[in-house]
Amino acid sequence: MAEKEQSARIEYEKAALSAAIIDTRRGHFLGASISILAILGAAYTAWIGAHWAVSCALVGIPILGIVKALVSSRSN
Repeated sequence: MAEKEQSARIEYEKAALSAAIIDTRRGHFLGASISILAILGAAYTAWIGAHWAVSCALVGIPILGIVKALVSSRSN
């Protein structure tokens, strides 16, 4: 009975680890895509001659996201 409980616990731990890895990978892809889109948007607005503040605001999105991620990773 103890062996069955241990194997069930091991399977549960494997499933939880796999879910955490998938969730982290999804977050990385989502963050990268948002950053790339914001930078491309900033380049496009600069190219069409929009006000400089628009480009700065679009570039600020990925920069602030990276800063927030670094600060929260250090506090944990």
